Amino acid sequence: MDTENSGMVGIAINDNPSVKKEMPVKSIVRPGYFEVIVIVLIIVCGGLWIYDNYFATKITVVDFQEFVKSQKELIKANAITEAEWRANLERFDSIMKSLPENQLVITKDVVLKNGNSNEIPIK
Repeated sequence: MDTENSGMVGIAINDNPSVKKEMPVKSIVRPGYFEVIVIVLIIVCGGLWIYDNYFATKITVVDFQEFVKSQKELIKANAITEAEWRANLERFDSIMKSLPENQLVITKDVVLKNGNSNEIPIK
């Protein structure tokens, strides 16, 4: 055993070729093309879903003028009291505050084309 030539203290080098130990060969399992495509599709679809639900801006249309007009007509017809009118306004305010941060709320009178916008029922 030659410990002086190795440069390391406490480690012996065995020069005897008949005492070689063979290390077990580990086979590395790598995914095939199909598995890679499936994994990439899952990651991309998950990322798009998260972006769409939490970060992408959604346009929401509110017909506030129609709401106020109908409330005025109900007050004039004595169908609701002033307390009920205030409760309806507070309900409208709570609906607006409960919307997620990624929703942009605009009134219906500024929308040129209704397209695929979400309309909040406030009646």
